[in-house]
Amino acid sequence: MKVLITGGNRGIGKAAAEKLLNQNCEVIITVRDPQKGRAAISELKEKTGKSAINMVEGDLSDIQSCFTLADRIKDQHQDINCFISNAGVLMTEKQLNKDGLELNFMINYIAPYILCRELVPVLKENEGTRIVNVNSALYTKGKLQLEKTPKGDDFHPIKSYASSKLCNVLFALDLAEELEGTGLTINSVHPGVINTGLGDSKTILSRIIKLIKPFWKKPDYGAIAPVWVATSDELEGVSGKYFNEREEMAYIDYVKDEQLRQQLRNFTEELIKEKTANV
Repeated sequence: MKVLITGGNRGIGKAAAEKLLNQNCEVIITVRDPQKGRAAISELKEKTGKSAINMVEGDLSDIQSCFTLADRIKDQHQDINCFISNAGVLMTEKQLNKDGLELNFMINYIAPYILCRELVPVLKENEGTRIVNVNSALYTKGKLQLEKTPKGDDFHPIKSYASSKLCNVLFALDLAEELEGTGLTINSVHPGVINTGLGDSKTILSRIIKLIKPFWKKPDYGAIAPVWVATSDELEGVSGKYFNEREEMAYIDYVKDEQLRQQLRNFTEELIKEKTANV
């Protein structure tokens, strides 16, 4: 089994890579910083005694870079069986990328959207393929305000993060319905409240988060649920579900609104078309 993990050089992604290597999977991690990627790979090889791990360098912070990363993955790895969409951020202060998009919205929603859309044709060609969408229970606190949220006009550290995760869940459910009958499944999973690098900065909120992080669970625990969703025989053919750790949870009613999902899909496609028009 060959598994692709975004953000695999730290936190939950790195811990998931370790667990998968120990299950004799081949692992591909995406990294923004190749030096950190090489260091993570070296450490994982030493810890597991396994060598079946490689990296693909790429950036998820703007639209064109996501397409570039997707192209690299498709060029180098046509035999992927599972994509764990793990990379994410919690921005404690408003930052816009070169597309004019707020980074929570870009990295937590637009980047997974592009990678999933680009990799679906590859995944469909292989047997028993799965997409694992690492999400957050905070999605339930999000709001879809497409006239404000993408550009951060309503920025709030927690609410903007929650809204990006809501968009992520809306897309995952939409894609699950689209993929029905193809053999390719997608499920979302909240890994628990985990002490990772999310929210690290010099803001007051970040300092508060750092005070309570020691009480959160470690990345090794956070990797359990995503790896289970990726590999469990119990979930063969299961798609469109949301798991809180390893317990299936019902979606909030807001997510079940097909018109809302259609609205988000149309907006996203138009946004991507606009930002890539001159490329």
